[in-house]
Amino acid sequence: MSYCWKNSKSAYELGQIGSNDACGSCDPRDLARQLTAAGFPCWLDVDRLEGGERLYEHLVGAIKPSKFAVICVSSEYDASENCTDEFKFIRKIKIPKIIVVVGPKREDHDWSTTVVGFMASDSLYIDTQGPATESISPDTFSKIVSAVRRGIHNFQIHGYQSTANLHSLFRGDQQQPPQQQRTFGNSLDLQDVAGVEPFQQQPPPAGHHHLVPDGYH
Repeated sequence: MSYCWKNSKSAYELGQIGSNDACGSCDPRDLARQLTAAGFPCWLDVDRLEGGERLYEHLVGAIKPSKFAVICVSSEYDASENCTDEFKFIRKIKIPKIIVVVGPKREDHDWSTTVVGFMASDSLYIDTQGPATESISPDTFSKIVSAVRRGIHNFQIHGYQSTANLHSLFRGDQQQPPQQQRTFGNSLDLQDVAGVEPFQQQPPPAGHHHLVPDGYH
């Protein structure tokens, strides 16, 4: 689970960040624990790292054996050097991934126009943006679980690592859609796991019951 602390309500409640302005309806820490409870164990920094430990060594050690990454992006994620370094490393070693857009909906903070948004432009994403006073709906969570499960299956059985191939699996066919039909970033339709609609930018699929580590503040 890769995320920015500034988007975590629990980090604010624990006094680890000074403001909850960037917190939305989906707390990445809660999402990681919900996925773990659903049978997809997630590596979470606050559960695994202790004071004095070497951050990068432990992140690399957690990322490399992972088969799937859930990356919780936001404008705050893009502004964090640690988060963007983590994102670049996940891309470099080609770990399948899915993007979950977190934080409140703010017109002046469009993550898709950031550097991370540019690097994630060929990826599947699920938008969970909403007010911190709410939580993600069971339907939205079930779509995230479906994306994780399908991505893991896709990678283990077929070795797919492209968004287009993951889209094919969601649609129930095994053919990659024509390249010219690809859009700059794709949002998973929360009304139907099989539906994919265009948007503006995001990162790739996933694969295995060990989800990737989280991005530090």
